[in-house]
Order: sequence, then C-alpha cells, then structure tokens
Amino acid sequence: MHRRPLLAAAGAIACALLSAAPALAADVNIVSKAVGFSPRDITVAPGDTVTWHWIGSANERNHSPASDPGQLESWDADPGNPKPDFDHGAGHTFTTAALTHSGTFTYHCKVHPDVMRGTVTVTGAPVPAFTASASSAFAGDQVDFDATASSDPDGTIDRYEWDLDGNGSFETDTGATPSASRTYLAPASVNVGLRVTDDRGNQRTVSHPLTVATRAPTATFTVVPGTAAKGATVTFDASLSSATPGRTITDFAWDLDGDGTFETDTGLIPTATRSYTAAATLSIGLQVTDSAGDVTTTSRPLTVSNAAPTATFTVSNANPQPGATVTFDAASSTDSDGSIAKFTWDLDGNGSFETDTGTTPTASRAYTTPGATTVRLRVTDNENGTAETTRTVTVPAPPAPASPPASPPAPAPALVAPAPAPPLAAPPAAPPTARPAAVAPAAPAAPAAKKAKKRPRCVTKKQKRTRACKALKKKKKKRRH
Repeated sequence: MHRRPLLAAAGAIACALLSAAPALAADVNIVSKAVGFSPRDITVAPGDTVTWHWIGSANERNHSPASDPGQLESWDADPGNPKPDFDHGAGHTFTTAALTHSGTFTYHCKVHPDVMRGTVTVTGAPVPAFTASASSAFAGDQVDFDATASSDPDGTIDRYEWDLDGNGSFETDTGATPSASRTYLAPASVNVGLRVTDDRGNQRTVSHPLTVATRAPTATFTVVPGTAAKGATVTFDASLSSATPGRTITDFAWDLDGDGTFETDTGLIPTATRSYTAAATLSIGLQVTDSAGDVTTTSRPLTVSNAAPTATFTVSNANPQPGATVTFDAASSTDSDGSIAKFTWDLDGNGSFETDTGTTPTASRAYTTPGATTVRLRVTDNENGTAETTRTVTVPAPPAPASPPASPPAPAPALVAPAPAPPLAAPPAAPPTARPAAVAPAAPAAPAAKKAKKRPRCVTKKQKRTRACKALKKKKKKRRH
C-alpha cells in the first residue's frame, strides 16, 4: 500500500548518488624525454580531469606539463616556475581541475617544450543549427530565423546570438530564445551567423547565406552603333528589361544627352533614336518604372566620333636658290564634318610646329643653307581632330669656282725659204760661120726677175739654231760695226 512513496524515495537517492559521482580521469605517463608523453593525445568528456604520472628513472623525472597560453582551459604542474628542471620524485603525479570547455587544447613540457608536446580534447560541445523562412527574400520583406534544431550532447544551450547583417559581429542576443527576425530594406547578399553557448560556456558558430533581391524591375538596353559618326542615327533598345512576377513595366524614360535628366519619355515603347552633331563621349541613361511604382535606372556609354580633317599644301618653289623666299599654301585642306580652325607649320624641319598661322592657310620662309628641308603641316579642325602632311624643299649647292684660262699653244715654226741659186754663166760664143742670108735678128729675151728674199723667223730656240737665223744674226753684227 505504501510502495509509491518508497519508489519516490529510492529515485531521489539514486539522483543524489548520480549527481555526487566524481568526475572521471584520464592518465598520461611521463616516461622520458625521448618517449615524451604517453599517450601524446587524449580525449575526455566535459567534467573529466587529466592526471600525469612520473614513471621514469631518477634522471628522467625533470618534466613539467603545462597548457599553452590563451586557451579556455589551462593547467600548470609547477606554477610560478618557468623551467622546473629537477627530479619530481618517483611516483609523482599532477591532476588538472575538471575540464568543462569543449575543444582541443594543446600543452607542452616546460623543461623540454620543443620535443615534448600533446593535446587534450574535451567533447560535448553544442551543435548550432538554424533555418531561414526564405533563402532568397525581397527587399522590404521580413525574414525569420529559427535555431531550435541546435543541441548540446551533455547539457543545455543557454544563449543564442545572431549576426543578422553579415558583418561578423553577433550583435543580436536573444538569450535562451532560439529565434530572431529582420527586415532587409535593400538588395544584398548577407552571410547570416548564429553563435550558441552551452551551460559549460562552450561556444560554437554556424552561418548560412541569404540573398535579398529587389522587387523593382530590371533595366537593361543596347546601343547600336556603340561608336557613332556625327549625324548618324543611334538606336537605343530596352526590350530586354523586365518586371518581377505579378508586375508589369509601365514606363520607359531616357537620358539621351547625358545630362542626368530623363527628358525623353517613350511610355510603353522600349526604344528611342537620336543623332548627334558634335563629337563627345556620353553616358546614356534609362529609367524603367513598374506597375507598383518601383523604379530602376541604368546607363551605358556612347561615343560620337569626329571625322579627322585632310591636310595638304603646295610649294611655290621646291628648289629655290639660296636666300629665295618659298611660299606654302594649304588652302586645299578640308574637314568633311566641320571646319579647319588652325594651321601650324614646321618650316625649319626640326619636328616642332613652331609657326602658327591660325586660320590663315599660308606661310613663307627664305632658305639660305643648301640641302633638303622637310616642311610639315598640321591642321586642326573645330573639334580638335588633327591631320599632318609633309613636303621637301631642296636648296641647291652653289656652282664651283671657274678654273684659270689655259696657256695658248706654242706657234708653229716658220718655214725658211732656201737661198736663191746664183745665175747661170753664159755659154762661150760659137766660132763664126758663114752668115746666111740676112735675117732680121730676134729680139733679146728679157732677163728673169729676181725672187725677193724672205726674212727668216727667229723666235724659238729651235728657229734660232737654223742656218738662216745664224746668218742673219751674223749680218746684224757686221752692220753694228
């Protein structure tokens, strides 16, 4: 009849015995420096202790186990003695306090820290887990987070902390309540985190990604051509823009001049066209509005190109004499889509355009040094487009000085006429003969005229050595005497 109170009393006694049970211990032997700790790595449950036993010979008992600094669990066999290099005695032991924090903790021998090391792993850490009401949410919607699936194998979870903005700090503390919520106002990709702490102070964290999308429409458009000539028609097409489910696009507005205002409203028509009169680089804008009034804007670049001018010029004389002025005329230079605003010249051929004639297309210069000069022209149009061309001016070298006149040739020697032969003597008279009948005597012949003597030419040495010149010289001497 009284069994129920007896059973209750027996249960109470059993609980008391269980709660009073001492913590279990794990043993580590310290054999020698060469062997180290045996076993080197051990695992215990929360609330257990670890005991080290000095079992080596007298010269192998100078060891001192201590935990590495900066850990949740710590112990030191010889506190206050940084290097207790002495014999701890046969059978010496050291036991830690109960280890309550889960995790792996490293330790070393303070006498031989480089060669004697080990780890103690305490099990029973809490296991954090949570879910979100949506892994992808829209801006403006509330997202709920639930961590009731978190657990602790040997105790309870006492605290839940949340990193709801993904900045790495657990700024939202819900205490023992395993849930939290937040409304995200803007699109974002957030790494939401949870940190749980159990009744022994053990902490563990977990995180999951969350995508926050916008309900606003998607705005996108193409530009054809992407680089346009002045005066060409450019087409803008936003047909690929779209609204989120349950909504429609109600308006397309354009900023076609790049000034930041959407001055061109095409309503429900997703295209627009325009031509441009000046070269420029513009940022073309599109604004899309949906049926809920949400607005999205986007932009794309457009380059309007300038046609370069054409440079050409004529030279009045490409081969001037030294000192002569040469005139250059670039009036035939042109610009197909504007006007030429400036002519600059490199008249001395040094590569710099030092002569600026403004809008005057002519220039002139005198060249005094013989040789070739490369003359350059650069024309600049009204939108700073440029073009260049060259011509060559060659000044001839002066003629070489005249050679002195050649000596006249020596005169030919004069011919000397031979001296005239003396007159022949008359033949002796014939003896008288009988005179025939008288005949009238013939008239005597006229004596032959004497040939005039020609005076010899005695100029050159050769002439002077002739017989005639020697005779003439001898004759002159006789006359002086």
